[in-house]
Amino acid sequence: MEWILGLVLFFFMVGWVSSRKKPEKSSDHEGGITTTEKTTSEPATRQSSGDSSGGLSGKLTPVGDSEYCLNPKSPLPLTLRGVDKELAQSVKNQLDSDSWGGAPARLAYLFARHNLQCPQLDSFVDEAKRQVRASVEQRVSSSPEWQSAGEKDRVDLLREFQFKAIDALECKPAYEDDAWRTLLLETPADFTADDELVERFSGRNDLYEVYVSNLGFDRGAVAVPADAYYRKEWEVLVDLGLARRGKDIPARTLVEGLRMKDINEFFVDRLDKKFTRKAPAAEFAASQSDLYEVLGKHISLREMFEIVVPTDIDAERVKKLFRYAVAQAKLLHSTYQGGNRTLEQCKYNSEYKSTDECWCIDAADCCKLCASHHGKQSKKKPAKLPPFHIGCCCELELQ
Repeated sequence: MEWILGLVLFFFMVGWVSSRKKPEKSSDHEGGITTTEKTTSEPATRQSSGDSSGGLSGKLTPVGDSEYCLNPKSPLPLTLRGVDKELAQSVKNQLDSDSWGGAPARLAYLFARHNLQCPQLDSFVDEAKRQVRASVEQRVSSSPEWQSAGEKDRVDLLREFQFKAIDALECKPAYEDDAWRTLLLETPADFTADDELVERFSGRNDLYEVYVSNLGFDRGAVAVPADAYYRKEWEVLVDLGLARRGKDIPARTLVEGLRMKDINEFFVDRLDKKFTRKAPAAEFAASQSDLYEVLGKHISLREMFEIVVPTDIDAERVKKLFRYAVAQAKLLHSTYQGGNRTLEQCKYNSEYKSTDECWCIDAADCCKLCASHHGKQSKKKPAKLPPFHIGCCCELELQ
């Protein structure tokens, strides 16, 4: 009889310990936005856990005229200004989606298409810009090298001073150095400059990613094999008149995408000696009347594509705008998810925290400002919880 009671007690203890398993930390900061991951073209329609309540972060809440709070229960509430409820809900749905690779990519498209404004993000960036400007001015005035530097050297020095000023900021996002520099140093002069182009894609963020990612590169045609991830997107771009394919690509553009070694090999029977420089090799190949027939013997022309830039589009400006939108999306997403992690931990603590455990802040990987919170323990829930600022990666733990 005793062994039966012992067995029952054993299984009870196993179940109890398993139920106390802490929620795993998210690894959001390890991800990024790339053009090699497939993303859906349709907006997400599901809510996070709990449709009626909006999940742990709370349901979308109006806070002013055309302004909505995306996560009212979060330690750092984030709002969108100048939007209607439908658009704000679409953004919240993206933020609540599970995919790090997909969510920021779709968010970037929404930022680009609707010129979204997040007051908390904008204020954080503006304050950092002010500090960076002051630091750069001080570095310029105290630099002996600056006084005697030529125009080009001053451009290089200025960039160096800017990077040093950004690195010296006490409060800054964790893990997102490239996005942070983009927001501080590459603010577009006109956020509406890409609006007309974005509208041509009719909500297809996957198409827009492919298009913008290949826009402005002077590298000739691009080979996209039939099994390539974005082959279908390239074909749609051709249908939209935003890309060319195969024999529709100008001869010079096709040969610019070839290596000099390829040109020497393809036209070996017509050359007295091999080319040693790419420019004359490409010029020779493009001048051949049967170029497409020759190329067709060595490569598949059907898998060759070229981006078409409308005459009324400034390619560099469009790329700069999308790069800025990507940076905005990354920081909004990481901050939103940071708040969710804290809310999840608070929920866990309220259910399973024992009397001998303490609340603790892990700020080891964040900025200098957050370092003051690192390792602090308390029997009671801290009055101030992470995220402490935009892009903060501090974590709430039990110890």
